[in-house]
Amino acid sequence: MTESPALAFGPQFRLGQLALTLRSFSVSELQTLTGYTPSSIHGFIHQLKKVNPEFIDFKEVPRAGPGRPPKRYWLTPVGVEYLMEKSNDLAALVDQEIARSREPAVRPTQAPQKDEARAVAASLFPRGPEGSEDLDRMLEWAGQVDATNLYLAADRHPCVKVGERRHFLVEKPILTREDIQAIASGILTPWQKERLSDSGSVVCTYHPPNPSRFARYFVTASYEQSGIGLALHTLRPTIPRLEELDLPWAANSLPDLESGLVFVTGSEGSDQTDTLAALLDRINETRDARVVTLEDPIVYCHRNKKSIISQREVYVDCPDVATGLQAAVRDDADILVLSVPWDRPGLEAALEAASSRLVFCRGFARDSWRTIRWLLDQFPEAEQPSIRSSVAAHLRSIVALRSMPRADHTGRIRATEILLENPAIRDLILHSDDLAVIPNWMETRGSESGMWTLDQAIAHFYHSGLITFVVAMANVSLAEKLGAFQAEIAPPALEAEPEELRGPATAFSE
Repeated sequence: MTESPALAFGPQFRLGQLALTLRSFSVSELQTLTGYTPSSIHGFIHQLKKVNPEFIDFKEVPRAGPGRPPKRYWLTPVGVEYLMEKSNDLAALVDQEIARSREPAVRPTQAPQKDEARAVAASLFPRGPEGSEDLDRMLEWAGQVDATNLYLAADRHPCVKVGERRHFLVEKPILTREDIQAIASGILTPWQKERLSDSGSVVCTYHPPNPSRFARYFVTASYEQSGIGLALHTLRPTIPRLEELDLPWAANSLPDLESGLVFVTGSEGSDQTDTLAALLDRINETRDARVVTLEDPIVYCHRNKKSIISQREVYVDCPDVATGLQAAVRDDADILVLSVPWDRPGLEAALEAASSRLVFCRGFARDSWRTIRWLLDQFPEAEQPSIRSSVAAHLRSIVALRSMPRADHTGRIRATEILLENPAIRDLILHSDDLAVIPNWMETRGSESGMWTLDQAIAHFYHSGLITFVVAMANVSLAEKLGAFQAEIAPPALEAEPEELRGPATAFSE
């Protein structure tokens, strides 16, 4: 490898150490952390690429407003290896630079090692103590009333959600714009702040340093008229078990599939993330497999049990879904789990991977047939025959979830739909112009194989007194179906699994 004095002077040495720790960064992020000018940072990037163009890669990040999209850079594995090897040599060169330059250059006591990466990253991404303490105090208030959600906005009292009702904590002080800004600064990293500024919203997880009732929260930060608004939702303290989610018994076979595409879809707040985590946990317990997840953000951390699991955050560990999928396939992954928003390149990569690997995906459509319709609509008319053929060949199942308030106002209940691959379903995907007939087929002929529609689940909940007539009417596709499905019809999860379909270790434990 050709040697170069590219990283020989003090400021660029520090930039090299930061890049080595962050692995993924933008110019504005390094400017915030170091105080160096953009020209100095661009000089560092240029010199690193001059040593070897394969040391660093970049991608333009879409922005909501006008202007040139900002670039985000990634150190490649060979770039990381180079910087680690050169750490000691660079430190000596920094000493020489200090002797002949008036600009201060600080030599670290020792180069950061791999096992120190977390500690170094924590020092590079300081949490605002005042803002964090304020947030932790409000989370303590929320925990005292068993709230599951906390909403914070400027010029308002803190608001909590208990069961299905929201309450303003009027005895607590009204929050100012500065209060919200301090709290947001305390929980967001520089990269997340940049993303919030570019796109207007960002999601992350928050771990209070001294948790009381809940240990982790899912945070949504977004711009609104009064400034930044924050919504925090409590997360389960542990990965949910598949048995806890009351899925139809047919879902029990999904972790055993060898290849194909499985979608977990539904409206926001219907526990798609929990369902994907539970499916992955079952795989981790039962299969010797290499699993790669692509998430934004990472919500549940999985420890290796029987499987080897690598969790990667999109826009941090990889620039986009398609690139992350291609890297996972090169890493010899047997199973892929994707819980990120989709674009067309990502869908194409997922369909290609599903031909030889098992791919679990999060969807955002309301039910199964709309998920298929959404998949097809991502491609132009000229490509419809080929994309229909690909979806029909690789789709294995769709699990659709919908959360509804209980009649007794004690929380929410979740209806579940499950579609399974079937010659008739494949034929409908290939040839039907009206995919809305799929639920009718599932209700009349699919129940024998374990299929179950949202309308059937909603009708069962209504006739059992679990949801009100108003809620049922708001969620059922046709009012007539409430009467068509009688009260004695129960979802498959509440019935014994058919004997001919029973296999070893497939029935849910009670």
